[in-house]
Amino acid sequence: MTASQMVEVFFESYQFTDFAADPELLTLIAEHPTRPRQVGYLVVRRSVYEEPDPSPFPYIYDIAVHPDCWGQRVPHDLLAVADSSLAETGRTGLQADVSEGNPRALKTALKSLGFEPLSRRWARRLGD
Repeated sequence: MTASQMVEVFFESYQFTDFAADPELLTLIAEHPTRPRQVGYLVVRRSVYEEPDPSPFPYIYDIAVHPDCWGQRVPHDLLAVADSSLAETGRTGLQADVSEGNPRALKTALKSLGFEPLSRRWARRLGD
């Protein structure tokens, strides 16, 4: 499966998910500028806690942009709105996990969205 096909599958599976029931989630939808359709979304959990630091921080639960709109600054626009909303509540940072298996997202996060590496998460398959 290509990266474009993978994004298409995830975008289709999430675009009608109802996140409104959780007050901790900030959910933003990007609309196409000329056609009536959704082209991206961002879901941020406002308060995530990780030991040993008890301070809550906002965390990107999910972000997706339809492949037809790649390169059109959709994630930048979504993050600008999220940044503004989170700053109003006193938050000073935003965290996310980006898979090394998704080089396009990793490049976008590091080169144009202003994210910096904070830690490295390790994984292994069970039984290996």
